Amino acid sequence: MLPKYITILNKIIPLVNDWKRPTIQAVNYLLQIIDHGADRFPKTAKFVSGNLKLIDHVLALINEPLFYDNLQKKSSIKTNFMNTALEFLVNMISEPEILAHMKQASSAPIFLRLTSCKHKSLALHANNLLAYTIREEDIKAMPNSGLLLKKNIKILKTTINKKSDDHSNTEQLLETLRGN
Repeated sequence: MLPKYITILNKIIPLVNDWKRPTIQAVNYLLQIIDHGADRFPKTAKFVSGNLKLIDHVLALINEPLFYDNLQKKSSIKTNFMNTALEFLVNMISEPEILAHMKQASSAPIFLRLTSCKHKSLALHANNLLAYTIREEDIKAMPNSGLLLKKNIKILKTTINKKSDDHSNTEQLLETLRGN
């Protein structure tokens, strides 16, 4: 089924600037379907690693101004789409082939742009992806690389102080600090 999804994306991604709400929702649901259980079942990421064009499509979409210029602190269709796309990538980076492909695609600047987003979940996913995909050259090119670490530590402190029963954000932040 995945090759058919990729064929559909091949046709509609070039028209992304003409997408209306139903198309954004359909692609969002498509990513959710593929991603379903990927955080618990490594088979999903392994299957996607044989279809790296899907990763290319997701990277292209999150690098579209249509989406990253319209992010909001509260939920909106475009913010939800971006969050789904980033969560999908977070769940896929456990597969070495996918991680290597994302690094080769020089995706770190895309994630860096999204780390300052006001939507907390989206920024958390972007930070996690950045930690895994950033290369030494990317760090050297950053005007203030220490600021990124400082920001991650601040987010971690805030998350720990909330004393929530949901520890997934804390685990994800610790993983971000650990990096690759």
